Amino acid sequence: MENSVQFINDSWRYVKRTVNINNFTISYTSEGGFKSQQEAEEAKRRDDEQYELTLKRIKKIANIQYTFREYIEYWLKEIFIKNTDTCTKTIGTWAVWNLIIPNVQQDILLNYVTADYINDIIKRCIPVCESAGETTRKFMRKILKDAYAYGLIPKDIRDEIMDVKRGVPHIELLKKEELQKLLQVASTHPGYYFEILLGLFAGLRSGEVRGLRYEDFDAEKQTIRVSRQYTANYFLADSDDHFEYSCFMEEKRPKGDSYRLLHVPSFLFDELERKKEFNETVIRNRKAKGQKKVDEEYVSISAFGQRKAKGTLLCSLKRACNYACIPPISFHTLRHQFATMLIEKGVPFEDVSKLLGHKSVMTTFNIYCGVMDADDDARKAVGVMIPCPEED
Repeated sequence: MENSVQFINDSWRYVKRTVNINNFTISYTSEGGFKSQQEAEEAKRRDDEQYELTLKRIKKIANIQYTFREYIEYWLKEIFIKNTDTCTKTIGTWAVWNLIIPNVQQDILLNYVTADYINDIIKRCIPVCESAGETTRKFMRKILKDAYAYGLIPKDIRDEIMDVKRGVPHIELLKKEELQKLLQVASTHPGYYFEILLGLFAGLRSGEVRGLRYEDFDAEKQTIRVSRQYTANYFLADSDDHFEYSCFMEEKRPKGDSYRLLHVPSFLFDELERKKEFNETVIRNRKAKGQKKVDEEYVSISAFGQRKAKGTLLCSLKRACNYACIPPISFHTLRHQFATMLIEKGVPFEDVSKLLGHKSVMTTFNIYCGVMDADDDARKAVGVMIPCPEED
């Protein structure tokens, strides 16, 4: 809203910036009551001109080049982005524009920044999501470190910044060699190899994989449509004068109604054809044994010709880990690896969120902002694609 005119509450409004020449702070007030957009834009133009003149004057008086917000934007573009690896750059850029800058409620000349001023910004960020406060603190320290190193602030105040603990789950990632071993082993097991690829290179949840039908794949457009999940439904049952939990498998809408159309690598469709051939063999064998109920239209089926349960797929994955001599992982680890690949490639958080089917980009940020602290080899393991056959 700060840089635009908007129509709110039956009138045109804009945010007016005012410089206080006594304490060198910048306040923001909402100006409204304008009958037309043109009238509001003209008033904003006059106020902006006055703001720039006053700001220029006090910068000259104080011999200061930037306001705090101006320096953050300069630091992001000229220091941070140019000298940071892609993963940290993706997370930091999002954090600055979506956490830090929106919570600079009152700008100030850079030379007058104090620990209390920084702590107030961090406190405003904390309620945004579980990891927001800790992430804001981390990047504030980077911002202040460079400001002091370049002589733009008189004192290094990083040790006075408040401590914030983050309460987000640990992201489990495979290292490059571990991922190579897993894919090499899994590629020899057509019963579950394709499902592993869908988790790793499409970011699908276990229930979404098990709910896929062949009709959800479009080889020409190279897309997968996610429109259902196959998962357990728990209920409380009355059994012999006592209650116990029971469950049955059923189709549901995707988690959080996260319907989405995904563009995926072309090699997945080659693997889909191999999976289909394998499944057709399973179906023929079951029918030959007199089995009438088979799930022919589904991609992820068991040796009995029916859709796999969650435990079946998980056991297959853990068995592959055992064969590969790597620590056992959950199916969700493959999804974490997929998200990390996107962040490592510099894909914006908004796009990562859509691909994962999260309700909010803040959910994505909350989970994956800690990826920049992960082992560097694990973060970059996603450069591994399909394993090459071992040469004789």
